[in-house]
Amino acid sequence: MKVRLLPENKVSAVRIKNKYHVIVELKDGNYIHRYSLQSLRDAVNFVSRILSAEYLDLQYWDKLDISDTHDKYLIRNQGKKQKAHLWDGVDTLCTMWSTGGLGSGVSYDLYADNFNKDEDLDDLMEK
Repeated sequence: MKVRLLPENKVSAVRIKNKYHVIVELKDGNYIHRYSLQSLRDAVNFVSRILSAEYLDLQYWDKLDISDTHDKYLIRNQGKKQKAHLWDGVDTLCTMWSTGGLGSGVSYDLYADNFNKDEDLDDLMEK
């Protein structure tokens, strides 16, 4: 079954149980794509492809209850600067992910907890 994507439908890249997925919020509920992706960047690219489409084919999606089950902190895996950036499903709230401000070639992952890392002040201002 195909459904028309509307501007109010949110599409998000999330990490659930150490795997990256794409979730879409439709009027009748939330759906998760059946296949996981290798990296956060792959998931964000998939989100971009979905957002450019007019319709979504639900045969590849399963209904999901996302009562805060996904990870919301983007943290650098190594190095000294390990601030916790708030993740909105496509980008950090400070937009440093999409603008390249977090550095290319640096490894980041999504986590449910900020592990007492300082949250980025720009992200906090967006709350």
